[in-house]
Formats: sequence, C-alpha cells, structure tokens
Amino acid sequence: MKPLLLACLSLLVGTHGIAQIETTPFPGFKSLSVPKPGDGADAPEVTAELISEVTAIAPDKPFTVAWKFVHEEHWHSFWVSSGGIERSPTVTWTLPDGFSAGPLLHSIPNVAEQDGTASYRHEGTSYLLTEITPPKELAPNAEIVLEGTIKYQYCKEVCKQSVIKQALKLTLAAEASPHPENATVIAEYRKTQFPKPMPPAWKATATRQGSKIALKIQGADLPEGTVQFYSADKHIVSKVNYNSQRGNGEITLTLPVDAKEEGPLTQLPGLVVFSAADPFAAKVSYELNLPVSIGSAANAEVGAMTLSYTLLLAFIGGLILNLMPCVFPVIGLKIMGFVRQAGQDRKKILLHGLMFSAGVLVCFWALSGTLLFLRSRGEQVGWGFQLQSPWVVYGLMILMFAFALNMFGVFEIGTSAVGVGQELTAKQGLSGTFFSGLLAVVVATPCSAPFLAPALGAALTLPPVSFFAVFSMVGVGLALPYLLLSAFPGLLKKLPKPGAWMEAFKQIMSFLLFMTAGYLLWVYGGLTAPTNEANQLYAVLGLGVIGLGAYIYGRWCTPVHAGKTRAISGLLALGMVAGGIYMGSPKKDALKWEVWTQERVDELREKGVPVYIDFTAKWCATCQTNKLSYKSKDIIRLVDEKKIVLLKADWTDDNPKITEALAGYGRSAIPVNVLYIPGQEEPEILPNLLTTDIVLSYWNKIPAPPEK
Repeated sequence: MKPLLLACLSLLVGTHGIAQIETTPFPGFKSLSVPKPGDGADAPEVTAELISEVTAIAPDKPFTVAWKFVHEEHWHSFWVSSGGIERSPTVTWTLPDGFSAGPLLHSIPNVAEQDGTASYRHEGTSYLLTEITPPKELAPNAEIVLEGTIKYQYCKEVCKQSVIKQALKLTLAAEASPHPENATVIAEYRKTQFPKPMPPAWKATATRQGSKIALKIQGADLPEGTVQFYSADKHIVSKVNYNSQRGNGEITLTLPVDAKEEGPLTQLPGLVVFSAADPFAAKVSYELNLPVSIGSAANAEVGAMTLSYTLLLAFIGGLILNLMPCVFPVIGLKIMGFVRQAGQDRKKILLHGLMFSAGVLVCFWALSGTLLFLRSRGEQVGWGFQLQSPWVVYGLMILMFAFALNMFGVFEIGTSAVGVGQELTAKQGLSGTFFSGLLAVVVATPCSAPFLAPALGAALTLPPVSFFAVFSMVGVGLALPYLLLSAFPGLLKKLPKPGAWMEAFKQIMSFLLFMTAGYLLWVYGGLTAPTNEANQLYAVLGLGVIGLGAYIYGRWCTPVHAGKTRAISGLLALGMVAGGIYMGSPKKDALKWEVWTQERVDELREKGVPVYIDFTAKWCATCQTNKLSYKSKDIIRLVDEKKIVLLKADWTDDNPKITEALAGYGRSAIPVNVLYIPGQEEPEILPNLLTTDIVLSYWNKIPAPPEK
C-alpha cells in the first residue's frame, strides 16, 4: 500500500515547482483511503499551491507570496485559531541569505457551529499571505529561490493533515515586475477578504472579570446588525454568538475564559465581525489585539448576584466538595477516626471536630491570602494556582501514593518510633486531625464542584473583606459535616460499629488514593514536559522505588523482628524512599535538542558543524536508558566546547522519513545514535547500549572549533 501511495502522490506537480505531499490521518479520527490513479478522484480534497504577486523582485522592496488553497465541497482547513482542537496551518521558510518572511496572514474565516462551539474555517478558494523582504543589496546574477513547507489539517466528517513543500524561482530587476494574474488576484483578495484595522475614532478595551472577559467597543458610528467575535487565543471559549449589549454608542461582548488552558491571558487577539440584517450583504471585520486588564469588583458575574447569594453558593459548593473524588479519599480517613472515637469522651470528640474545622479554615485563609497578594501585584491567578507548581504537585502525588500504600496494608505507621506520620493522619492525635483538615483543602482545589465555580470566579474580583468571606464560607461548608458529627455524638451511633469491615473499607479507599496519585502524575507530566519530557517517566519509576521501600519497611521493620533486622531494613527502606523521591523530582534538561530533519543535517554539515543524532522513541526502553549517559557534566561541557548540535529523531509515531534515514544507516530498529564529524564523510555510529564513557570517546574525536 505504501509504494502505491507514494506513486500516487509523486504525480502531483505544482505550477511553480515540484510539490511533495504527505497525507496522514489526524490522530483520533477514522482514516480515509487515498484514491487510486485513474478512478476519477485521484486529486486530494484540499490542495495548496505557492504563488507570488511578482515575477521579478527589486532589492529592499517587499512583495507578497500566497498559499492558494482549493477545497472540495464540504472540506475545509482552519483559520489562525480553529476554535477547537484542530490544528491551524504552519509554514517553515527556507530563504536566500538576507531575506526575511513575515507572519502567515489569514483572511476572514467562515464560522460554523460544531459540538456547541465555533469552528473557524477556510472553504472554497482561499489565500494565506506572507510578506517577503529582500536585502538591500543583491548580486545582479543572483538566483532567487524561495522554498516553503506548509503543514495543515483539513476536515470533512474525518480529518487529515498534509505537508507540502514548494519552491518559487524569481528573477532580479531594478524594479519589481507584477505577475500578470496573481498580482490582481492577491490585491483584490486582500482588499475584500481581509479584516480592516479598527478606526482611530473607536475605543476598545478588554477587562478580565473573574472567569470572563468584557470586550467593550465605543464609537459614534458603530455598524448596525449583529456583532460577533472570532478569538485567535485558545484561552477564550469559542462560540458562534456571545452575550452582547448595545446602546449609547457602545457594544459590550462577554467572552468566557476556558479554565483548561494554561498560562496567563495578557492579550486578546481576534476579529470583531459585523453582520447586516441582509444575508446577501458582506460582513465587515475589524482586527484587534488588546491588552487584558484586571477588572474591579463591579463586574459581570458579581453584578448578577448579591454578596449573600455568592456566600450561599460558596457554602453549598463547600458541602459538595466532600463528595468530590479529590477529597473523598481523605475524608475516608476522618470517617475511620470517628468510628474509633465513638465510645470516647464527648468533649474530646468535639475538640477533634473543631481542630479539623480549624485546619480547613487556616488552609483556605492561607491559599486565599496568597491569591489576594498575587492579584494585588497584577498576576492572573485562579483557584488551584498552587497546582501550577511541579514541586507542589510532585509532593502531593507522593503523599497520596504513600497514604494509599498505608491504607492498602503495605506498611503500618505507628508500630515504632518512626511512626510520627501517625500524628499526621486520621488517628486520635489533635495535630493529625488539624493536618487532615489542611490536606482536605489542598487536594480539594482541583475540584470545581457545582455552585463552587461561579462563587470562586466572583470572589476573585471582590474587595479583600468579601473575598475572604467567600473563601471562608467554602471552608465552613467543607468542614460542617465533621463539626456536626463531633458536636452531636449521638449521630456517631448511626455509623457501623468497629469490626472486620474497617480493613476492607481501608483497602477500598486506598484505590481512590491511587487514582488521585495517578491524576496528579498526569498533571505533573503536563507541567514538566516542556523542560524535560522524561520527567513523567522518572516519576513513575521513582514511585515504584518508593513503593518497594515502603514494602521493605512494612515487611521487616516490625516489633516481631530482631533489632538488627529492623535497623538494616529501616536504613534500606529510607534510602530507597529518598532515592525514589530524587529520581522522580522535576529536572530540567541541561542539553538542548532540536527536532531532526534531514534538511537540518545537510545544512549543518555544509557549515562544518558537528552533528549528533539520537534516533529514539518513547516505547523504546533501551533508548530511555541511554539518555542517562547524557547527564554527566563532562558531556554538557563537551557539547559547549565542541559546538555540537544535538538532533532528536522521535520515532514514537510512524515517520517514513525517519524510517528512510535509518535504512540509509543500514538499520531498521532503534536505538541508533549517529555522529557526523566535520571533515569526515562517513558518520560514526555508536553502539546500541551507551555509557557516558562511550559517548565521550566518540565526541572527543571531534576537532576543536576554529577560533573566531
């Protein structure tokens, strides 16, 4: 099938150069087969062609090139933001020395509703424009070749993606010469299909108000008809129609912010589109890119609810938090504690309830105080901000994992002096009860229960006193069931009596804690992947080592064993736990790896730069082990001294180019590590299994770079 596919695609030849097209299914969608030649449907559903508005260029005179897209009926590609998870086109340029390329400019998209959100699309025949600027000086006989590679996704009921590489050859002249057809087409398209700059007489502002943005446009001559906003930032939930208000020369659009998107929202780029009542009239679109300011207490969310209503929502939300999967495992610890306390002194039980409530409130006050402080400094932070720190997430993950092991019975805390953790769990100690309240709040923050999200969104823009009142009310709601149980011990009689069921209950609750640890592991991977994609792998391995240490402690550090056995196993368990914690802790990769392409290899070799290629994949265990060889300070120093460029060829997904490159080295499997030494035609291929010494022995063959 693959040879036939390549044969079909090689027949496609562009007007201005050879077009190499690779079409692969987009992950998550059913693949469409590529039509066979001769069946009347051998052209792709969407084609892209690189054209220029000029045939000859002049030095220092910018000109426009365009990617001309032709979509079959019902097929579409995407605007600068698709509005969903689909990918927008990206372009990589290879230009002569001194040339520069501007951004990829999109025309006004069509908008369609898809799964309740807006989808911003290009259909029919459309153009993406880029301005190219030549240098001030060019040799008279210079050959001007512009090469562009565009990657885009296109969809109907299914989605595909294509990569097309095309080249334009232009001549040099004293004055630029327009292309007889393309110049007119591009100029007319730019005039009619591209957004206009916002009129100077208009004033536009974007204000963050809790979980929404208030986009306000003021002007004496605002167009009539409906107004829409096409967001070019994924922080904004895309909708076909946003809530809008118009009056007194002012339009206000309320744009919801997507809580799942990471990073601060500091700018609001997009289009404001006016549509007349006449369906045949052209839409008028204006481009904007506004700074986002933080709103005052009088905002859209609080304006619709009184403070008392906000407090009520906060209280109900706090109650519901007790049932959330993030919190319920921790609450299980307290239920066990209440069962054990059922026959104890009433005052003591009440004291435990008060201590648990105090722990809840203190943690809420600490987190909300930090939020208020950061907000006063202009930071855009939301509830759960502490989970944006990989160290906090990592610590919580280990804590949940350790509690899960304890509840499952891998080890028991409290059988010796090492059991200080007993005071930090749901036993009888007051400090343990206080800590349970703290922990319940810490793990509750990623859970946005019903009624809680709007209350917290409103609270983030309230004055300090009201701000603390709302967060305190959430804490009261969270702590109330346990305060009631401790204040009215008669209710404890409704709970089952202590018995064998408690051990089964503990083990069942341990699985909820394991799932919570798994969720935190997923969050941790997302936070640390940009600095070192292996962090999540090492965290999993580290948890395994911690688990083994906990098993050794639970198996041999018990009173029934001899003192020597307990001492040795205790030290071994402590060492393994410490090693596991270190193994999985967030780390930055000291080496900078570029994405491998054969073109990049050729470019670097022509410049006489040493190149090291790591052909790897996430599913290749040996590849991951080999990466430990790069952690040495000598390796890091040598990369800097020898000016080695490191390229990573990731074969996790099937990549025909990587397969072809491996075949060129006589290999069909990985790991493969290749070193190109300047002045040496044939590459050095390292052994499959690497150590730091092996890598250094090869890299030391590289001559020192010439001094500048």
